[in-house]
Amino acid sequence: THPLMPFLTSEMALMDAFLASIAFPPNPNRNLNGTMPANFEGGNPNVGRDGFLNGNLDTINCNACHREETGGTLPSSISPNVLPGTQSIKIPQLRNMHEKSGMDMSSQNGGKGFGFLHDGISDTMFNFLEFEMFEFPSNPSGDQLRRDVAAFMMCFDTGTHSAIGAQSQIGGPGVTSSQEFDRRNTLRNLALSDVGDLVVHFAGSTHQRGGVLQENGTYQSDALDEMWDQAFLDQISDSSMPVVYTLVPLGSGVRIALDRDRDGVFNADEISSCSDPADPTSIPGSGVSCGFDLNADGQVDAADLGLLLVNWGPCGAERPCAGDFNVDGQVDAADLGLLLVAWN
Repeated sequence: THPLMPFLTSEMALMDAFLASIAFPPNPNRNLNGTMPANFEGGNPNVGRDGFLNGNLDTINCNACHREETGGTLPSSISPNVLPGTQSIKIPQLRNMHEKSGMDMSSQNGGKGFGFLHDGISDTMFNFLEFEMFEFPSNPSGDQLRRDVAAFMMCFDTGTHSAIGAQSQIGGPGVTSSQEFDRRNTLRNLALSDVGDLVVHFAGSTHQRGGVLQENGTYQSDALDEMWDQAFLDQISDSSMPVVYTLVPLGSGVRIALDRDRDGVFNADEISSCSDPADPTSIPGSGVSCGFDLNADGQVDAADLGLLLVNWGPCGAERPCAGDFNVDGQVDAADLGLLLVAWN
């Protein structure tokens, strides 16, 4: 351990593993399919990428310090002889440049954007690229190339696909456009390509339902023995029944749509058995019952009467309250009368 950093090597390894698990959010400036647009703020980011990699636009190439595939850096700092300043500064990674945009130095009312460089001296990436160490041609084509490179910086890949978090709603008020179906199909194709998990939600007759797209194109519902195909979901979607699709990070679909408490029992199966899908300690068969159908076999009969009689008397923390239908703290004649009324 270091005297100023008294952490064990094993502790630092855990910290490294944690930091490696952190992902940048998607760049909203990229297209839904992950490509860059043909135009962004007057520049073509695809042309700008070529300038970034091969353009010799600096005293050294851009990618001599900045890595496109990771957004990280090669050398850790840059001399004040290159950038204006009095000391060396750390070379930044580029995956969050779009989050720094929005500053307007011509206005005193602006309230967003940090700007570029450590002190925010440049309000836009285009203005930053006007520093003299960037060797763009001194003519209109040079300014356009500068806009192209700035556009590439604003559309830089964060490492998280741009469609993660994107949604599509089929049905609901109004008419669903063909563009919305195209958007849904794009999310579906991305999920089938293992970009993420496509989850679907809609309001069922008694509770919200969820599902996750499987490799074979069907959806596993939140009831273990129930599968949905795309035709079924399209059929149930109408003006009063919106069906919402969301592309979520790969591996998170089960938690988000099927088994929220991750206890191994799907949400709808828990609800039908009267256990709590939000409580991992509450599972079917753990002492909870479905109203008068105490054994959850779909009917109220002698078997349920037998369970009620087993629990006869005061109940509470020490004894299960299955059969205490009027919730008065005991199973007694009042509960027996309610059971007989519900007999079927």
